[in-house]
This record gives sequence, structure tokens and C-alpha cells, in this order.
Amino acid sequence: MKINETFSINAPIEKVWDFILDPKCVGTCIPGCEEIEQTSENEYLTVIKAKVGFLSVRFKVNSVIVETILHSMIRTIGSGEEVKKKGHFKQTTIVSFTKPSENTTEITYESDVNIVGRLAIFGDMVMRAKAKSLGKEFADLIKKNLEVN
Repeated sequence: MKINETFSINAPIEKVWDFILDPKCVGTCIPGCEEIEQTSENEYLTVIKAKVGFLSVRFKVNSVIVETILHSMIRTIGSGEEVKKKGHFKQTTIVSFTKPSENTTEITYESDVNIVGRLAIFGDMVMRAKAKSLGKEFADLIKKNLEVN
């Protein structure tokens, strides 16, 4: 399943970049994030709780930043398993940063997610709708943390 989204933040690109790369900061913006731990220089372990349809799930997610281009791009790979063995997934994500103006940053992310197990039964449409709502919530929380009103 491919997921992509673009949103703008009224904050300088350097501030947005630093915020996204700080696990304690960005963790507060990940919907359902119960815990985030940096396990090595570019690797993170996260516990995320979500409700998909009638299923409540908790994933242990391992993410690795495999490439960065300063203030321009972050590429990650990750995998996670639902703690009650309802499914697992693998993902690759590219987050691109652009600077339309001095105090505006545009973020575009593109994820390719492969879900296996009971969660995959819900099919593409339900999972895509859930991903879109979580993506909007993530963008709104980042804006709330970074934008000066």
C-alpha cells in the first residue's frame, strides 16, 4: 500500500528538520505513540497503539534512518509486529523537505507499507483511510508544536 501526503508548516526548515530528527519531539506527534527509544545513532524502537476497524492493536516498531540529505530528505526503513501476533508490516518512507519561503517548510512523505496477517484482511481501503486520518493528525500535531501564532 502506498501512502503519500504533503503539508506546510509555518516554521523555518532548520527548526522543522531538528524537530523531526529528535525522537522525543517527534514522538509526541505520532498518534498512539506510547514509547520511543533511540537504540543506536540512526535506529529507533517505538510502541504505537492504534484502532483499526474493530481491532485495537499495539505495534513494536523498529525504524532505521538509512539516508539523509541535510534539510532536504530523510529515508527510513522499518518493520513492526503486533504484540498479540495480529500481523506485521514492513515499510520504506521518504520524507522530503522544501522551503517555499523563509518561514515556511513543506513536508512530503511517501511510504510503501506491506501488511501481513489479520490486519491485512481489512484490505487496502480501510487501511488507507486509517493511514490518511493518522497522517492528518501527525501533521496537525507538528504544526501545533512548531508554528508561532
